[in-house]
Amino acid sequence: TADHISHEEFKGALYILLSTRCIYLCYAEWDTLAKIWPALVQADHSEKPSVLSLINNLVNGISFRSNSPAIKHEVPDDCVNAAKALVTAGSVVSDSDIDEGKKCLENKNQATLQLYQELVETLVRLAESGNLRWKYVEFCNSLLTLLVRHDVPLPTSAVKLSVQNLVHESLKLRKVAINTVGKILRQQKQRSILIPLDPKRVTSAEWLSAASMKSPSLGDRDDNQWHRYEKWPKTEEEWQSCVFVDKPHIGYYTWPEPLLVYSAEEKPERIFGPDECVIRDAFTSQNFVDKLIEFFSLEDRKGRDKFDEKRLRMFKGLFRNHGDVVFAPFKSHLQRLCADPQDSSQRCAAEITAGVVRGSKHWCFGRINELWDFIALPRLGFDSNQRRDVLGLGSMHWFLLGESRSSETALAA
Repeated sequence: TADHISHEEFKGALYILLSTRCIYLCYAEWDTLAKIWPALVQADHSEKPSVLSLINNLVNGISFRSNSPAIKHEVPDDCVNAAKALVTAGSVVSDSDIDEGKKCLENKNQATLQLYQELVETLVRLAESGNLRWKYVEFCNSLLTLLVRHDVPLPTSAVKLSVQNLVHESLKLRKVAINTVGKILRQQKQRSILIPLDPKRVTSAEWLSAASMKSPSLGDRDDNQWHRYEKWPKTEEEWQSCVFVDKPHIGYYTWPEPLLVYSAEEKPERIFGPDECVIRDAFTSQNFVDKLIEFFSLEDRKGRDKFDEKRLRMFKGLFRNHGDVVFAPFKSHLQRLCADPQDSSQRCAAEITAGVVRGSKHWCFGRINELWDFIALPRLGFDSNQRRDVLGLGSMHWFLLGESRSSETALAA
């Protein structure tokens, strides 16, 4: 990135990184990532199409191949004992040597975690600095998306940047932010309690397990009649007595052993962390939601807009993690969008509706009832204004709306 480096030298360095032997340096180890990624983002040599094309190919190559290296390494006790058994009598490993190795591994894990956090903070600082050209801001945010992990929370500064980009004027940044926020919400998901279901509790018919069946018997049987949708529960007691199996394929052929279902007990009140509060504060702000809907209901590609599953995943995670509190600002927009016959408005309404139905899986009975009353099709006028031929809503929307939902809730919707 030095001023005295010529375009030819810079392009040569990019070609080297793009080679099959060297591109792994861009995603293999944290110490190289911490040097190469910020250097790429700051390599503002020129706006020459050839240079931008090379950097774009490199970022796409990193995104395609990137399998984020581990931050925390662990050596189980079984491996330690197996290693001890392999050591010859003349080369005894003492307990102090093992303790020292564990301490070195812990120090390495801490150093790797620090490198990860510093890399995220560096990219956020560069993206917010205002000194990068628009194309390099896109590169920076694309690389940030790759740093969302399942085992380490994303720093709050990166969460805040991603949420702000949801209402950015750049279409590219909004698309990247949708993907990033969807990943963040998945990362912040609260673990649910699964309990084994006793077959005799719900049916007196013979319980057909995989072990007891000599040949598959698909379709309606005596032992899966309770799993069919009959009527929507009207009271809290009826709701609590229902057994919801949210994977629709379970029971069609046979039943797994054990059959695990979600516990009906209400989860304790959740204490939100700083990164979760960033999302909650944004989506409970009417001004933010107004601007979000304004952008999301715009036509992306005239005549070629399709149902966006990434937006569905984001809305599903939002309503799953934060409940009906964040749904309130969307209600007035949903009524307006469903009444609007324009394709882009119908698409946006379908994405939000499918997201809230999927995300409300663990809501309490009272909130679920309020939701059903609100999104009833005659009230919203959604079904009459759909244009299935253009958006494919008649298939994709209803398929994704009922995916991984029990037959009771899916058919009630």
